[in-house]
Amino acid sequence: MRLKFWTGVIAALFCVAGMSTNMRADTRHLLTEPMLQNPTGDSVHVVWFTDTETKDNKIIYGNKQEVTADSEKLSRMRTFSGKRVSVWRHEGIVTDLPSYRGNAQERVPYYVESDGIKSGRYYLQAKPQNGTKLNILLTSDGQLKDMVAANLEMAEKTVGHIDAVFYAGDLVNIPDQADEWFDMGNANTFFSLMQGNGQKTLGSKTYQGAAILQEAPLYAAVGNHEFMGRYSDAYDIGLQFNDVMPDDFNTISYEELFTMPKSQAGDELYYAETIGDVRLIVLNVTRMWRNNQIGEKSDYSEDVRSLGNPLMTSGGSVIYEPIKKGSRQYKWLESELDSKEYHDAKYKVVMFHHQAHGLGLNVIPPFTDPVKKEIRDTNGKLQQILYEYPLEKDYLLHDLEPLLEKAGVDLVFNGHSHVWNRFQTAQGMNYLESSNVGNNYGAFTDGKERKEMVPSDMQYFDANDYVLSGDPGGLEPISPLFMDKSVQYIASNEVTVFSILNTQTGIVSSYAYDITKPEDGAKKIDYFLISRGR
Repeated sequence: MRLKFWTGVIAALFCVAGMSTNMRADTRHLLTEPMLQNPTGDSVHVVWFTDTETKDNKIIYGNKQEVTADSEKLSRMRTFSGKRVSVWRHEGIVTDLPSYRGNAQERVPYYVESDGIKSGRYYLQAKPQNGTKLNILLTSDGQLKDMVAANLEMAEKTVGHIDAVFYAGDLVNIPDQADEWFDMGNANTFFSLMQGNGQKTLGSKTYQGAAILQEAPLYAAVGNHEFMGRYSDAYDIGLQFNDVMPDDFNTISYEELFTMPKSQAGDELYYAETIGDVRLIVLNVTRMWRNNQIGEKSDYSEDVRSLGNPLMTSGGSVIYEPIKKGSRQYKWLESELDSKEYHDAKYKVVMFHHQAHGLGLNVIPPFTDPVKKEIRDTNGKLQQILYEYPLEKDYLLHDLEPLLEKAGVDLVFNGHSHVWNRFQTAQGMNYLESSNVGNNYGAFTDGKERKEMVPSDMQYFDANDYVLSGDPGGLEPISPLFMDKSVQYIASNEVTVFSILNTQTGIVSSYAYDITKPEDGAKKIDYFLISRGR
């Protein structure tokens, strides 16, 4: 009966002549279109934003049914210079939805309204049941880079409707900066691009991104760009973003913006969720990124000018949440990998930001806690504080990977280095980084060296800990199947790559789009089956 009811009301809600399901909202007060968050088997959260305080905020769905939204002002939205920006978040939960198995009649029409200002019209649905065919976009590291609009637009044009987004971190550059999230005179923002309202011209073609988040829930992992450093009203937020101390950093803006699933141990920063046939485990595996200059506040040293001031101690490349064996997150992961939900899932996917294996720039230094070394002169005066990162203590290679291997994980999906590359372990576990989305910083193999990420002065460091070329974890990259075998990766500022997991087949397909040859469209460059023979 419920399915027949929803089928009968769709025409009523969309009967206005000329109404489009992807029309742009009246944006006098709406900063964004609505997005879907954290669906359950019979409900889904709907979230949107305004730049004024609106009193009557509601979701209209089905046969003109309404849900009143709760509203809250975001606490840390600012301009780059630090000026406060007013942004209100509105969230309501639509309940009593039909079970969703991918059928059109199980999707419910909806729109949102704030003080009479309406969004476009879209469809929502409950969390998909087992056996539902889904196209899941695997992406990361957008950060408003040049090719993101083209990437998203071509993904939608190539595969059609996207059912969910797995985003492996670094959604924007500075999480407290309002105009990176919202269109405040710049259409090249996170929500504009992910909701099809962007505007980015590359060559002779202008791209808008794609209307994805209105109908596809986002599941994100935190990257280093979701973290802010010490808060201050005295200097710009760019400096605050970089002012991370070992015990002073936060994800306040990120957590205020989104409603992710929660775990008891990690809240919304690491969690597990079943989406159709996929058990997705999201980890908080990231750290502070700094440069390589010895004598400055960097990954490898303290600023020589602040050695006598403990308040200025940066601590090197600070790991934001421990993942080493015995840590709280590791113990939670052990429990999750032993859960019924995990073992019952057809496909087992683990997503986190920092790569365990990769050819990109950011795979070094090794992912381990900084080991402090004090350099003193012959009189015992402190000259420098350095930080080493022993490769033999890399937590991802020596603690995390064996645990995931033993548990039968099918796919580990990472971001961070802005490249496309994939690997497979001897036991058959797949690694994919598909982060050549908006731009690229290079890949390093066949003699190309990551010199800008190793210590600028190696005299106090063991060179064996900082692998200049290839994968520091020792795996050989797998060439894209439809490209010359000499091509082991995609690292380009003219070719953008997107990857799709099809849960009906268990195949991840990757596509490349050359922005200098838009007439060619997107071309499939690779595919692989993620299942490990079960």
